[in-house]
Amino acid sequence: MRTTFTASELQNATLWRVVSLTAGKTYRWSEAPLSIDSGSGNLQISGGLQNAEVDQTAKWLSQQPETRRATCDMNGINVASLLAEGHEFDGAPVEIALWREGDAWEDRLILLSGYVTSFGWGGAEEPLRLEVEQGPLQDRGLLPDPQWVVSVTTWPYAAENLNGKYYPVVLGCPGVGTVAAVPALFVESTVQGGTNNYLLVAGHLVSATTVVVFDGSNSETLTVISGVDGEGRPVALVDLGAATTLAVDPELNYYTSWTEAGWRTGGQDSGAGSVLQAVLSQSTLPVDWGAVGSARDILDGYTVGAFIQNPLSPLEWITSALLPLLPAVVVVGPSGWRVAPVPLVPTRADCVATVEAGDGRPGAVRLGAVQRIGRDEVVN
Repeated sequence: MRTTFTASELQNATLWRVVSLTAGKTYRWSEAPLSIDSGSGNLQISGGLQNAEVDQTAKWLSQQPETRRATCDMNGINVASLLAEGHEFDGAPVEIALWREGDAWEDRLILLSGYVTSFGWGGAEEPLRLEVEQGPLQDRGLLPDPQWVVSVTTWPYAAENLNGKYYPVVLGCPGVGTVAAVPALFVESTVQGGTNNYLLVAGHLVSATTVVVFDGSNSETLTVISGVDGEGRPVALVDLGAATTLAVDPELNYYTSWTEAGWRTGGQDSGAGSVLQAVLSQSTLPVDWGAVGSARDILDGYTVGAFIQNPLSPLEWITSALLPLLPAVVVVGPSGWRVAPVPLVPTRADCVATVEAGDGRPGAVRLGAVQRIGRDEVVN
């Protein structure tokens, strides 16, 4: 399945829109009858497609993925007869694709993959009119996981005031080594009957080998220990017993600051693109991983430091906390949710035309006064 056409592929090419509707069986239409080879055999496409329009415009620097919609009319299908037989059109899957003449069916470019939101029909000779919408993107994932919580089973010797507290998820380098940023949980205390004095600094394994720990009066760099909670879930800990300047008191509030990255992203651990990709991996969304991977290297030019301790969906955190800081737009395509970087500094290679203005040069005409938008309207 292709994701785009190159300029050379489009030169002298003939393109056809093909609408596929699955209602009992799969029906396909294009502007004219087509015969297309595929891996499963030859496909015969009916003619009769009219007025196919797909709305696929992304708002400038939008943090919320848009809903993509399409409308199209098809002839040659007896809707009333199919409804009488019990076939259901409402909510039926629909795909709208762009096919280049001569390609295999598997090489089509999918413009929209969604479902029927409404349809209209008349007599047997009148067209079926479909209104189609991209599938809804509801992220049912949660970060931290609801089971990443201090309890009598996960940490029986924790400080008494921590029961019900969620483990922090650490992303990038919050505090950058100098600011008390992330709450650390006193999950095993000798005062409570434990054999160690452990602080939980992250509810997952981390890239960092050390963190700076604050007790409210002093700070000290301690070594990170990989451990597990009472349910066997991996966590990152530090041993207060190894500290020389910190107080050891389960009633104190401890914090950490990070000069090395938290979450192991598999990329540049403090890069915004790698963090975005790692958080998305915890979601239930359909994700265009190829597009996200391509955007990652560009967005890794921005470094981040953050933590999450109250559960929310990965998509909610990305759109509310991360994307407002980045030059990127959110796009929902047929392959899923993706982020497209926006180049803020144009280059000559980005120019598509040269317009000359001035006396005797009719290339440009000023239509109104110059206006500069105030700083409060700037996202970044």
